[in-house]
Amino acid sequence: MKGMEFASSLGAETVTSFGISIAEEVVRYAKKNNVTRIIIGHPVHTRWREQVFGSVADQIVRISGAIDIIIISSLKPNEVDEGEREEPRKSMFKRNPYWYSIWLTLLVSIFAALIRTYISPTNLVMFFLIGVVIAAISWGLRPAIFTAAMSVLAFDFFFIPPALTLRVSDTQNLITFGAFLFVGVVISLLVSRSRDLAFAAQWREEYTSTLYALSLDLASSKDSLNILETVASHVSRTCHCKSAFLLPEKDELAIDYASAGLDMDEKDMTAADWAFRSGIAAGKDTDTLSSAHLKYYPLRTVNGVIGVMGVLPDEQERFVKMEQERLLQAFANQAAIALERAQLWDQL
Repeated sequence: MKGMEFASSLGAETVTSFGISIAEEVVRYAKKNNVTRIIIGHPVHTRWREQVFGSVADQIVRISGAIDIIIISSLKPNEVDEGEREEPRKSMFKRNPYWYSIWLTLLVSIFAALIRTYISPTNLVMFFLIGVVIAAISWGLRPAIFTAAMSVLAFDFFFIPPALTLRVSDTQNLITFGAFLFVGVVISLLVSRSRDLAFAAQWREEYTSTLYALSLDLASSKDSLNILETVASHVSRTCHCKSAFLLPEKDELAIDYASAGLDMDEKDMTAADWAFRSGIAAGKDTDTLSSAHLKYYPLRTVNGVIGVMGVLPDEQERFVKMEQERLLQAFANQAAIALERAQLWDQL
């Protein structure tokens, strides 16, 4: 997102597109718009991960056709620029879908053990497939495939003689294991793809309806204060953030509107002034003046920057989420256009 902001400030056209596969969506958009060259960064994943899961760069090269692909070098994972925020380390047991998959497989195994006297081992496989579907819906593709593999091991260990070992006495069971793993992977792919499609469709609908509602409210706003109150209300309701708007008065910025309980100190005013003069977002969660409490977005029109919008999540320790970033940028653009319209109306 920082790269998109910087590219936009240099005059580039930035686009956000929705899709299931990054590589397929990039190539689809490039062919649709007659792009002849794609420049991408070199993947920073480990070699074994690229061999197992592949990389976006390799996929783009493979399906790009006549489009030229240029791969540029990038920083290694441990080479983080100064001022760039690093993600806090998480406990391996906290919110790890693979641990949830293990517990899910264990629960299914216990349930299957309780009813094994009433159902043949072949039919017990169906309960493990249900676990794979639950994993795919809840946690996505890779945890679901991991669940399928764990289910095969659990089924062999607990229900195939000799019990409590991974040794298989009947080679025909190997066909059952292979078919089960294949079906589990296919189910994981289909359910995960359906889940991603549903999420993308929901996000597009929410994004469109939110901007439409804001446009209707701004159309009925007559003065600058009413416009700022309207945008701040949508920011609070949609992104759960407090907001402030600073507009130029004489040679400096002044706070024209701020949400209740929102305090701004000297660091915030400095970050807001820098965003106003440079036309690039500054403040919290950016590379510029990150010690500020708020993140500041320039209110940009075709005639230049006419003000700044500051945003602070309800909980101060949180950062603006990635999915909220695009909405906030759109809110800032809508506010800038409405403010420019109100200023022109006042001049008449």
